[in-house]
Amino acid sequence: MNFAFSLRHPNSRQIQWKQIDILNWHVSFRSKGIINWSLYTSEGNWLETTCAVNLKDIPLRVQENYGSKYGIKELQHVYKIQMAQRTIYEVHWGNGIYDVKLLYDESGQIIGKMLS
Repeated sequence: MNFAFSLRHPNSRQIQWKQIDILNWHVSFRSKGIINWSLYTSEGNWLETTCAVNLKDIPLRVQENYGSKYGIKELQHVYKIQMAQRTIYEVHWGNGIYDVKLLYDESGQIIGKMLS
């Protein structure tokens, strides 16, 4: 795992590994001053990397679709999740009563919604 991680994120700092189950490992690290989280299999295969981003840094279609239905001032967090086949964006929204996680693909389409 460490070798696969070092190849993918060669200049990372503050690296902390944690086994989350028998088959998967979670690693948190800093890269270019940003905290990231990655998931690897026990065999060292990379599954995904997540980092917090600003709403203005995600695709315009995601921003537009989010803004057309949800308020900017209720925005809590935005995460970029990179996987081998695609990138998705997880937007956390809350109005004091409900907290919602919205998942968008790069085209701006909602691919998932969860109440939390």
